Amino acid sequence: MRRDRRITAWLAAGLWLCAGLGAGGCATIVHGRYQTIPVTSEPPGADVRVVGVVQATTPGKIRLKRKVRSAVLRVEKAGYRPHEVRLSRHVDEALALNLLLGVSFSASEQNGTWISFSGVPLFGAGLDLLLGGAYAIDPASIHAPLERLAGSLRQSATPALLAEIESGLADARTMYQDARFAEAIVKLQEGIDRLKAVEGLGQRQLQLRDAYLHLALAHFALGHGDTTKQAFKAMLDVDPEARLDADVYAPRVLELLEEARNEWRAEGRAPQP
Repeated sequence: MRRDRRITAWLAAGLWLCAGLGAGGCATIVHGRYQTIPVTSEPPGADVRVVGVVQATTPGKIRLKRKVRSAVLRVEKAGYRPHEVRLSRHVDEALALNLLLGVSFSASEQNGTWISFSGVPLFGAGLDLLLGGAYAIDPASIHAPLERLAGSLRQSATPALLAEIESGLADARTMYQDARFAEAIVKLQEGIDRLKAVEGLGQRQLQLRDAYLHLALAHFALGHGDTTKQAFKAMLDVDPEARLDADVYAPRVLELLEEARNEWRAEGRAPQP
């Protein structure tokens, strides 16, 4: 009889362990490692950027990893003030299933309880946290009411306006130097948009070139190779002869600039002699 009980106990333990591992990653299995977020705007047709990279056009959807801690989503359209939303995460209710399954288990027979296990499925909760399935991103959907800029899209280059724009670009350069690359991208893009809306842009070519250069470098730091080249192409639109010092910049940065230059020429964007 004791031998039968031991065998039954081991069988029960094995079944419970399998149940725990089977439940592992329950939240990840239920809704995956990514979350789709619908984005709309009024008016429609606006670009949706996350850390400076265009992800969709409204009305549209973006797809983000659930484990992302925070990010800035920016909805922008020419002639309208950009709308920004800070995304954050929280632990999703689906994780509660893993925790509930991990509370306790006991097997008993007529003479009383003879074995008890607890906590095995907590492995699944840990797996959900590691893979990101335990999280949900807030807000789950976004609507951006865009405010039309007053007057013409072109703005007079008043000293106060230019000082305000330069102050914003200086803040962006500081963010870049402090390795706050995602924030720098948002701030640089804002400064570039404002510079391009100012009358007499030709007098501020060096300022715009520098902004595009820092935008490219910030994207490079985040591993955004294609977007780095897009920023370099925009810099070449401003300064077709732009070069970088090989003693200052990393070899891969120089390679991406030359790749961008070749693509820029192939796209017919280079000025004709």
